[in-house]
Amino acid sequence: MKTFTFCIFSVLILTNCHLHAENTVLKTAMNSTIINGTAVSSEDSIASHTVLVHDIKNDYICTGVIILKNVVLTAAHCLARNHNNFEIIFSTKAYSLMDDHNDAKFIRHAEKVVIHENYISDYTKQPSMNQSDIGLVYFRGELPEGYVPAQIKMDDYIIKTGQLMIMAGYGVTKMTGTDVKYKKSQKFQADIDDGIILCDHDVKDINGDPTCMEVDVDGNGELMKTRAYVKTIFEHEFVLDEKLTGTCQGDSGGPVFVEENGVQYLVGITSRGDLLCNGIGIYTAVPSFIEWILNN
Repeated sequence: MKTFTFCIFSVLILTNCHLHAENTVLKTAMNSTIINGTAVSSEDSIASHTVLVHDIKNDYICTGVIILKNVVLTAAHCLARNHNNFEIIFSTKAYSLMDDHNDAKFIRHAEKVVIHENYISDYTKQPSMNQSDIGLVYFRGELPEGYVPAQIKMDDYIIKTGQLMIMAGYGVTKMTGTDVKYKKSQKFQADIDDGIILCDHDVKDINGDPTCMEVDVDGNGELMKTRAYVKTIFEHEFVLDEKLTGTCQGDSGGPVFVEENGVQYLVGITSRGDLLCNGIGIYTAVPSFIEWILNN
């Protein structure tokens, strides 16, 4: 899930998870695959670090990145306390494994979930920035062949404005939206709950109702990547300029790399961004959470 909200950047808080349904990806009503990106080949080093996080109970997807032989880093908003809800899919084309479970050697089941203690699950009470949107999934078994932990920039690393970042995820690849009038009905609320309609309660229409949009998204669960530049830096998060390309629903928790001397280092994970994934993206700065990761 990728979440967004109207704040100082005039963006909507959405969840970056997606609802999986056969060969389509739908976003949740609140929180991204990559918009205008390229497919990640199995030979790409990104493929060896990046996984799909599947909420089996609710059939939602997010993205994650391997940081230890049995630990995946992802966004807190992707997770729930019950680890039995989650499985990890190791594939650049994850939906085929999710649908058929025909190759168990590339599927791992969670044995523990850790959510940052400062993360607030009620999005109406979240601060506009520095949300501690980070969590860990411990899974049973060893890493499949070809998969290795990502190299991570430590807590002394400083992210700079103008840096080029590389993002990856399994989220939607196309999103369009149409304005709709808010209705107080069970069906309308059900569409909100299913992510078909997104509403911003901070921006009201002339009748005092929240502004809403019906969204249409495409995506097939293929691992994609793209690049964007750092626009703004905060204490524990950074913002990327994504007017042309960026993350979207389903990319939540996915890795952000900086490349140095031919090596890609993990510096962030996807948190949230604009409603239609065409303005900015907000990312959790991993170096700020090294001590938390090591202690959990």
